[in-house]
Amino acid sequence: MLSKNLILTLLILVLSASVDAEIDYLTLEWRYNAGGGITSIYLSDLDRDGYKEIMAGSYDGNIYLLDRKGNLRWRYYVFCPVYSVHAADLNSDGNEEIITGSCRPVHVLNTSRDLRWRFTTSGKVRYLSAEDLDDDGDKELMIASDSGRVNNFYVLDKDGNPLWKKTFRGAYPQSVYVTDLDGDGHKEVLIGAGILSVFDNAGNKRWTYKTGGRVAYLSATDKEIFVGSYPYLYVLNTNGTLNREYKTSGMVESVYVTDLDNDGTDEIIVGSDKLYLFNKDGNLIWDYDTGSDIHLVHAEDLDKDGYKEIMVGSDRVYILNRDGNLEWEYPTYRSVTGLQVVDLDGDGYDELIVGSMDHNVYVFKVRGVYLKERKNETKSKEEMEAEVVSTTIPEEGIENQSDISPSPEPEATPSTGVDYTVYLLLLIILSFAVFLLSRRRS
Repeated sequence: MLSKNLILTLLILVLSASVDAEIDYLTLEWRYNAGGGITSIYLSDLDRDGYKEIMAGSYDGNIYLLDRKGNLRWRYYVFCPVYSVHAADLNSDGNEEIITGSCRPVHVLNTSRDLRWRFTTSGKVRYLSAEDLDDDGDKELMIASDSGRVNNFYVLDKDGNPLWKKTFRGAYPQSVYVTDLDGDGHKEVLIGAGILSVFDNAGNKRWTYKTGGRVAYLSATDKEIFVGSYPYLYVLNTNGTLNREYKTSGMVESVYVTDLDNDGTDEIIVGSDKLYLFNKDGNLIWDYDTGSDIHLVHAEDLDKDGYKEIMVGSDRVYILNRDGNLEWEYPTYRSVTGLQVVDLDGDGYDELIVGSMDHNVYVFKVRGVYLKERKNETKSKEEMEAEVVSTTIPEEGIENQSDISPSPEPEATPSTGVDYTVYLLLLIILSFAVFLLSRRRS
């Protein structure tokens, strides 16, 4: 039994070493444990010191304000679960208000936690956002509430007075997006519930689009509208006609459009039952199965190699490269509810901020040392290639220098970031353990 346990332990060490030996450019900087699941996070420089604070809403009824180092500045209790948090300068006085939505009330606070005003909705406040809809210099507050069968969308002025309201039966207004669709200088409000509804800034309906299921995601560019539903991502023209669609096998909850491979053409990253990458023609490039529904996707060049990585919020946090290969993952134990990338401390390297239903706000730091090593290795390789090309190949004989693969001296080869010594040592130990076990049996 002792030998078997020894072998099992060694196998675990081998697996652990294989993970640790991989290039890992993210480390857990800090973690804050709240009294309940984190439902929403929002970042803003509330005290105007040049650094953003993290607001986190929790099921324990508190909104938490954390500084960039993970210290609790304060918390504010609203007596029932907080479902959404936001910050905006509603009255254009230069100071942002902190806005929190709970089981029915919306609380608007100043940065000293003094209550400015309160508005009561008909249900759980699932969505908060602020936009200057009428271009008067002050922002209007948009609120979506979930009451079950009958759900409401409210637009309030800076002092909490209702301007207009819309009622939706069935699915609640889960996604909202504001933009000037027709280029007339006036904003439209796109609301996704059971269908997509588009209103002008005064609440007059412009048009609707019926999707296959409830609308779980909305965004728009100056030419197209992206609508996530089940099981399609619909891409509409700004007049509401279908341009193209992308099929998944689940509810489309998050979308990110960007040029991943730097070829001048955007790819479409879709979070659904899997992570899907489509080209603009609707063809699937690759997919990645996390084993759980994907709630959030984002893309950013974390490792400063010139290409964006894909960040995925599912049952844990994943980072994939542009080819769909897993680079990093971290277990959050329950669903990821918030995912943002920002340079919190102003050192030039991004942090990955994650909120999870496991009660935690996580901040992961991109390791500057690793990035410098990568940069030096890349530079050295480029210098070596340039030197070999210039000394061994006549310029007039080169048709395409990118096809030349010089072979530098072994001592000049850049490090791969993996130390195989640990593998060799563990292999020797494992072999010795197997030898002992065989001797014991004989």
